[in-house]
Amino acid sequence: MTKRISIFPFLFIILSCSLFDEEEEKEDKPQGIEINPGDDIQSIVGANPEGSTFILKAGIHRYFFTLFA
Repeated sequence: MTKRISIFPFLFIILSCSLFDEEEEKEDKPQGIEINPGDDIQSIVGANPEGSTFILKAGIHRYFFTLFA
């Protein structure tokens, strides 16, 4: 008599592990409003409600203003 091995338990384990990996990746991504170099930081901050989280992306962020108009 030959033994039959079912592959369904193995497939279930593999699929369930891949689902957990995707959930971990989603949790690692920071939640907030991204601000890129060159964006007007003040207008983005002013357009969002109090308590918002902002993510400054890598690069040089400059702030320009006029003293006398």
